[in-house]
Amino acid sequence: MFPLRPGDKRPAIRDWEARATRNPERIRRAWAGSTRFNIGIACGPSRLVVVDLDTPEHGAERPPEWDRPGIQDGADVLAALAEQNGQAAPFETYAVQTASAASTSISPRPTRARFGTRPDDWAG
Repeated sequence: MFPLRPGDKRPAIRDWEARATRNPERIRRAWAGSTRFNIGIACGPSRLVVVDLDTPEHGAERPPEWDRPGIQDGADVLAALAEQNGQAAPFETYAVQTASAASTSISPRPTRARFGTRPDDWAG
């Protein structure tokens, strides 16, 4: 865990990924003051896969490859991708609701899989 700026999703500390901790005493100290930090999780070190299932902004156009019947939001795209790959949609997992009304799916990362934030990072 690491502190995020109050009411924001940006880190409140420098070098947040290296300084993220599971140490209960460090966590208590970070949140003991009067500042109302949000909570961040360093997904890589925590071995988590996080997928934002965004909802489109009002009036936004879908990318052409997803402009088809039944696709309304990120959850529909994830379900379609799973179906295209002969897999069940991975909705039986932890989820959180974000401030923007999108939901985020959180799953343990498979042991041998590597993920990142860019397509070049994605490897099976």
